[in-house]
Amino acid sequence: MSVDVQIVEDFLKRKNIKYVSSCSFIEDEDTLIINIPIDFLSSGATTPRKIENLKKSLAERFETRVIDSVIQSDKSSSIQSGIESIINEKILPNNYDLSLIFQSAGEILVFLKLKNSIESEAILKIEENVKKYFDILKIKKFNIETIKNSKNPPTLTAILRSAKKIAPFLTAEIIKELEARSFDLPSEKWMNKQLDSARKKGLIFRRPDGKYVLTYRGVLLTPTTKNRNSSDVERVLYLANKKW
Repeated sequence: MSVDVQIVEDFLKRKNIKYVSSCSFIEDEDTLIINIPIDFLSSGATTPRKIENLKKSLAERFETRVIDSVIQSDKSSSIQSGIESIINEKILPNNYDLSLIFQSAGEILVFLKLKNSIESEAILKIEENVKKYFDILKIKKFNIETIKNSKNPPTLTAILRSAKKIAPFLTAEIIKELEARSFDLPSEKWMNKQLDSARKKGLIFRRPDGKYVLTYRGVLLTPTTKNRNSSDVERVLYLANKKW
C-alpha cells in the first residue's frame, strides 16, 4: 500500500510536531521514513522515546512500517562514501541507488536498490564486505536490506502453488522454491508482505513454529490440472523425494 507523503506531513503539522523536517516513502519496502535533524535530539527538543511513540502512532494510522532517520551530515556522508566504494567493486555506480539511514535508537539501516539484475553471489559478497566495514568502524547495530530489480515477480497463484508443494515452509524456503521456478523477488521483506496479505485473506496460516501452511480455502484456490504437471502431483513427488 502506497502512502501519500504530503498527507503525512500535513498530519504532523496539525499535531504541531516540529522535530520532523520531512518524510519520504520507499514503495518496494512499504516503509515510511521520518527525517529528524540531529539538533532536535542533542538540544532535548525531542527524545528517542517520543520518536518511538510517534512511529507507533503513524504506523497504526497509515498502516505501514515507519522508521526514523536522524540527519547527521558529516558522519553519514563519510560512511556512505565507504559503502559506495565497496559496492562499486561489484556494481557500476549508475546501476544502483543507496540510502543510509541513522535511527534514533542508534541502528544504521542500509537500503541498496538494484536497477539491473545482479548475480546472487555478488550481492552476498557486497553484504559480507559492508558488514566487515561496519566491524572496522565498531558499529554493531545495523541492518542491510537489498532490493532486487524484479522483472518477473510471482503472482498470488504462483505463491499458492509453491506453498502447496513444499508446506510447511519458512519464508526463506518458499523464496528458494519460487526462484527455482525462475521468478524474481525484490526482497525477503517483499515476500513476507505477500505472505502476510495471503494470511489476512485466509489463504495460509502461520503456525506457532513460524512455518506456513495452506488453509482449506487456500487449497481450493490453488489451480490444479489432470496431468503430470498438476500441483497435486508436484506435492506427492516433493514429499517422496524429501523422504528419500
